[in-house]
Amino acid sequence: MLKQIFKRGLSGLLVAIMLVTSLPLQSLAAPKPSDYDNLTKDKSEIINDKDVTPAKLKEGENAKELIKNPKQPAIYTLRTDYKVQKGDKYEINYQPYIASVGADATPEEKAKVKQEITLPDLAGYDKSQLDDTYTIDYDTVKNVADGKGKTGNKENGFRFFAEQDFRYKAKANEIKIKHLFQDMNDFTKYTNPNGTVGEEGELITTQNGNTGSTMEVSPLEEKDRRGFVPEAPYITMQVPEDATDFVLEYRYNRAHYNVDFDTMGGTPLPTRTYYYDQEIPKIEKENIPTKIGCDFLGWKPSHDLKDKAGKDYPKGQIINKADGKPAFDLDVHLKMPALLLGKDEKSRERLKFTAVWKDKEKADYAIQFWVEKSDHADNASIMDKYEYMGTHVHKDAKTGSTPNLDAEPVKDIVFPDLNQARLQKIWNGDKFNKGRNLYLNKFFVYNKDLTHDQNKDPNNSNVVKSISATGKTVYNIYYDRQVYDLYFTKSNAQPEENTFYPEIWGYDEKKVKR
Repeated sequence: MLKQIFKRGLSGLLVAIMLVTSLPLQSLAAPKPSDYDNLTKDKSEIINDKDVTPAKLKEGENAKELIKNPKQPAIYTLRTDYKVQKGDKYEINYQPYIASVGADATPEEKAKVKQEITLPDLAGYDKSQLDDTYTIDYDTVKNVADGKGKTGNKENGFRFFAEQDFRYKAKANEIKIKHLFQDMNDFTKYTNPNGTVGEEGELITTQNGNTGSTMEVSPLEEKDRRGFVPEAPYITMQVPEDATDFVLEYRYNRAHYNVDFDTMGGTPLPTRTYYYDQEIPKIEKENIPTKIGCDFLGWKPSHDLKDKAGKDYPKGQIINKADGKPAFDLDVHLKMPALLLGKDEKSRERLKFTAVWKDKEKADYAIQFWVEKSDHADNASIMDKYEYMGTHVHKDAKTGSTPNLDAEPVKDIVFPDLNQARLQKIWNGDKFNKGRNLYLNKFFVYNKDLTHDQNKDPNNSNVVKSISATGKTVYNIYYDRQVYDLYFTKSNAQPEENTFYPEIWGYDEKKVKR
C-alpha cells in the first residue's frame, strides 16, 4: 500500500517538474511594458493589449456610410510677405506670416487668431513709409481670403488663399572703394599709393548705390592714377544689405610706354618699352649711335625726368653725369615718368630721346663732270643724254660752305672726241673769261642752268647745297656740245655729174635728204 502511494506521489512530482520546465522563462518574470515609440517591434503586443470595440452599423446604415469622413468646414488662409526692393523689382526677404482660420471656428478659437504683428527691421532697407505694426484677426483673414484662390470641394471643405505684402524701399548705401596699385618689384603684389601694404596711406573713395541694386563702380580718373591703368574698365557689383564693413578693392596695373630714340641720322636704335617708375636701362657701348662727319654730344629728353635719388633732368637739355660729362649711355638711373595714356595710340604720349650732334669743321667733297653725248634722242633723260667724264675730289673743305661750281677748273678731265694735243691745250690754258675756258668753248659749253638745278639745296631751291660734314657731298657739272651750222653748196668748178649731196642722220632719223 505504501509502495503504491509513493509511486503515485513520485509520478505527480515528475509531472509538475515537466510542466514548469516547458514554460518560457519570460512567463516567470514580470511583464515588460510595450515600446509605443517603436511600432515595428511591439506592433502585435500594442494591438493585442488594447480593448477593441467593434463598429456596429446603425439601423438603416451601410458600411460606406460608416467609414465616410465627416464633412469639413471651409479654410481661409492669408499669407503676408515682406518684400525688399532689388533694382526695379521687389523680392521676398523675410519669413512670411501665414494665418489660417476655419469657417466653423468657435468664438474662443476666433479670439486666439487675433495678433498684433510688428514689422521686422531689414538691414539696408527703409520701412519708414510703412506702419510699425499691423493686426491679424479672424475677420481680416476670412474677408481677405474669401473667394480668392479657391480649391477643394464641398465635402472636403473649400480652401481659400490670399496674399498681401509689405514693401521695403532700398536705402542708399555708401560703398567704400580701396584703390591698390601694382608693385614695381613684385607684379603679383598690389599696394597703397605710397608702396606700403598696411592701412597707412590707403586711397579710399566712396560711391553710393541702393541696397540690392546692381552698381557699376568706376575707376579713378587718369589724373588721380598717373602711371597706372585699371585692371578692368569697371566693376559690376550688387550692393549688400549691410555695407558697414564692406570694402571693394579696385586694382591698377603699371602702365607701359614706348620709348623712342631719334638718332637724327645716326645709326638707329630700336624703340623700347618700359613700365612706369622702372629704371631706364643704360645703352650698351656697341649700341651708342654714331654718325659720319659728326661728333655725338648726348641725348635730350622730351619730358622732365628724375633719377632714383630725385635729381631733376629737364626736358630739352642734354643729360649729363655727375661729373658734367654727357651720358652717352644714359647710365644715370633715370626713372620712367608717368605719361598720358590717351584714348588711342595716336593720342598716347611717348618719351623720346633725341640725339644731339656737332658737325665736324672740315670734310671732303667731290665734283663729277658730265658731257653731252654726240647722238641722243631729243627727249632723252639726263642719264641717257650725258656721259661721265671724270671727278675732282677736294679735301678738308669747310663744312657748311658752298663751292663755286661756275669757276671749277677742268684740269685732267678728258673730253671726248678731242686728241691729246687739244686736251693739253685746254688744260694748259685753263683760263676763264666770265667763268669759262675760251678754247674749250669751241668744242663744249658749260650748262650753268642744268648744273645749278641738279645741285640745288633741298630746303632752298634758289641756292646750291652746302658741303656736308659726312664727307659724301657730290656735285655734278654738265657740259653740252658746241653747235655749228653746216652748209653744203653747189660747186662752180665741177660739172654736175661730179657733185653729190651727203645724207645726214641723227639718232636713227634722216635729217637731210637729197
